Amino acid sequence: MSMRRTVLSLLGVLCVSAVNPLLSAPTLTSLFPAGGQRGTTVETTATGTFDAWPVKAWANTPFLEVTAAKEKGKLKVAIKPDAPPGVYRIRVSDDSGASQLRPFLVGLHPDVAEVEPNDEPAKAQKISGPVAIHGKLAKSGDVDCFSVQAKKGETLVASLDAHFPLRSPIDAVLQIVSPENAIVAENHETRGLDPQAVYTVPADGTYTVRVFAFPATPDSSIRHFGSELSVYRLTVTTGSFVDYATPLAVPEGKEAVFTLHGWNLKEATSREMPQNTWREPHECFDFTGSLPAKPLVPPFALTGRLNTPEVIFEVAGKKGQGLEVRLESASLGFPLNPVLTVTGPDGKQVARTEPPKLNGDLETSVVPTADGTYRFAVRDLARGTGPRYAFRLRVTPFQPKLTATLPTDRFTLEPGKPLDTVLTYARLRTTDPVEFKVEGLPEGVTAVRVPPAGKDDGKTLTIRWEAKGTAARSAPVRIVVWAGKAKCSASAPLAELESTTEDFWLTVAPGK
Repeated sequence: MSMRRTVLSLLGVLCVSAVNPLLSAPTLTSLFPAGGQRGTTVETTATGTFDAWPVKAWANTPFLEVTAAKEKGKLKVAIKPDAPPGVYRIRVSDDSGASQLRPFLVGLHPDVAEVEPNDEPAKAQKISGPVAIHGKLAKSGDVDCFSVQAKKGETLVASLDAHFPLRSPIDAVLQIVSPENAIVAENHETRGLDPQAVYTVPADGTYTVRVFAFPATPDSSIRHFGSELSVYRLTVTTGSFVDYATPLAVPEGKEAVFTLHGWNLKEATSREMPQNTWREPHECFDFTGSLPAKPLVPPFALTGRLNTPEVIFEVAGKKGQGLEVRLESASLGFPLNPVLTVTGPDGKQVARTEPPKLNGDLETSVVPTADGTYRFAVRDLARGTGPRYAFRLRVTPFQPKLTATLPTDRFTLEPGKPLDTVLTYARLRTTDPVEFKVEGLPEGVTAVRVPPAGKDDGKTLTIRWEAKGTAARSAPVRIVVWAGKAKCSASAPLAELESTTEDFWLTVAPGK
C-alpha cells in the first residue's frame, strides 16, 4: 500500500472516530401520513433529523409495530386488526438518544393520499366509498377539494382531524359544495379547532368537500394558511360514521356494551372498548338519555350529556366528608365548556366552578356542611346543548393524593458519569415520605435517590441515574411514585402536543 493511501485511510478512521461522538439524537417533527387503517401496514415519511439510519422506532401501544424502512426518513407502521381507533404515539431513537413523541391516528376506513392539483371544484380529486384522505395544506393559499357521488337521501359526512389530535398548526374550515356550486354545509369547529360537516343530500349528483385553513395561532394577516407541517386526515363517507361511543366510564372487570353515536350506523351498539373510555374501580352510570331516579352515593363515575341547557344530578353527602370532583369533556373532543354549581340541602350554593381556561376540563372539591342531598348542576358556559355536549363526571371521597413531574421525558447517560434529575411532587392529605421506583431499567443501569444536601424541602427529590459497562442501551421506562397509600406515575410535559406523557425514554450512549 502506498504512503499516500495509508495516510488517507488513517485520516478516514480518525474522521469517523471524531464524528461519531458528535452525532445528535434524532428529532421527529412530523409523520405523513399521520395515520392508517387498522389491519394494514402503512409507510409514513418521518420529517426531522436522523444522523444515523436506520433508527429504532417505538410506539406507546402493542397495537402498533414500527420499524425503519431501508430508505432514510421512511417508517413502516403495522397496525393490528383489533387496534381500537384513536390516537397513539411514536418515537424514534439511536445510540445518541431519542426523539420527541409524535401522534399517529388509527382509523376504520381505507386510506387515500391527496393528489394535487385540487385547489378548486373543477379540479377536485375524485374519491369513492368511505375513505380517510391523508392530505397537507402545504403552502399559503392552499385549498384542497374532493368530489364524491351521492344519492338522494344519503347523509354525507366529512370529518377532519388536524389540530386536535395531531397539533397540526391549522384552524381548518370544511365546506360541502353542491353540484350547482353552492355551499350547502360549512363547519369551522367541532373537535377543538377541527371541523365536521354533515349534509343530507336532496338529489343525486357530484358533491365537493372543500378544505382550507387559517393559522391555529391567529396573527394580523387574513389569508388561507398552509405549511409543510399542516397535515390532516379527512374522513368522507355516505356510510357508517361513528362520532363517539358511550358510556365514557365502565366498572373494572365487567363486560360492557357501548352505544354508538353518529350517522348511517348499521349497528347501534358495540362490545369493543373505545380508546377514550376509562375503567373505574367503582360504580359507573350512563345518563346520556335519562337522569337518575335517586341520589348517587360516592364514589361513582357517570356519563352525561346536555340534552337541555342544564342537567342536575343529586348526590348523597355526609357532613365533613369531602368530595373530589372531576368533569372531562374538552379533552375527549367535545365542545362543552362546563360550569358546575353545587347546591346544599338548604338550597344555598356550596360551590361554583369552571375550567381555568376555555376548552379545558374542570376539577374542584366539595365539603358537605350537613348530611343530605346535594344538587350538582352542569351547564355550558355559552348555554350550548346537543348530542355532542357529552361529559364524564367523577365524584369520589377525599383520599390521599400525589402528583409527580419531571421537566423532560428523555434522558441520555454516559457510562461512568452520573446524571441527576429533579422530580417535583405535590402531596395532598398525606405527610408520608415520598418513594419511587423506575420500571423497565436496562441492564446495568441504576436509579437511586440522592439525599438532600440540607433540609428536605418536601417538594422535590433528586434521582441519580448511572450506567455501568460500555454497551449502548435504550429502553422505555416508567417512574412510579408513592407516599403511603397515595400512588401515581410521574409525567413530563409535551409542549408541542400541549399534553403530557408518562412514557419516559432512557438512552445509555456507547462508552469509549
